[in-house]
Amino acid sequence: MSPRPLRRIGVRSIPAALLLLSAWVGPSQLAAQMTITGTVTDDLGQPVSQAQVLIATLRLTTTTGEDGTYQLFVPASRVDAGTTAQLTARRIGLRAQTVTVALTSGISLTQDFVLEADPFMLEAVIVTGQGLREQRAKIGATINTIRAEEISESEETNLVAALAGKAPNVEVTSSTGDPGGGVYFRIRGTKTIFGGTEPLIVIDGVVVTNASNTIEAPIWGTGYANRLIDLNPDDIESIEILKGAAASGLYGSRA
Repeated sequence: MSPRPLRRIGVRSIPAALLLLSAWVGPSQLAAQMTITGTVTDDLGQPVSQAQVLIATLRLTTTTGEDGTYQLFVPASRVDAGTTAQLTARRIGLRAQTVTVALTSGISLTQDFVLEADPFMLEAVIVTGQGLREQRAKIGATINTIRAEEISESEETNLVAALAGKAPNVEVTSSTGDPGGGVYFRIRGTKTIFGGTEPLIVIDGVVVTNASNTIEAPIWGTGYANRLIDLNPDDIESIEILKGAAASGLYGSRA
């Protein structure tokens, strides 16, 4: 019995298509791109990690590593002969620095940055109550920022307790001395016509409550912990405290 002939199903056309694709994004195309590398340090010479380095007009961005170094690739299709672009390095708490670089295909450029301390963080861009991004210096409200490092150094398991002594006019009070007891806080004002005295709390755009309930009997009572104790302080990147009527206007009557 003779063997049955093998059927051809046209698989030879697939490698040809793959070869054409490889030729389109081959080494010659990669060599034409521009590479920008460098180091971002502070005014004390220490490396700045997680700093953003970007060319805003080209929508290209990268971040620095733990040693402060970065690497930014500019595709050849974005590079025109004789053009320039603004290269910016920035991080919250430091003054942003911008330099002008010439865009040239196929070259490697080294550009270092030294970012000075910005204690008032006036150059930081924050998100307002309307969901708009605005420069901190242009907002007509007093803003205090508490960094993640300050919260971690307090070694408090309760996020509200970690706020004590971190910002002016913020009063933190414990309801009991028991571990896990409720902790509440208030900013400036002592009372409101309706509602409690605690400020409005917004986490990533979501309004949350810090309320605590109490179970009472004729001869005993148990106070529950406040609800912000459910948050892990290590998960907090930063806390911004807005004060005054201008701040309340951003979030309406609830503030």
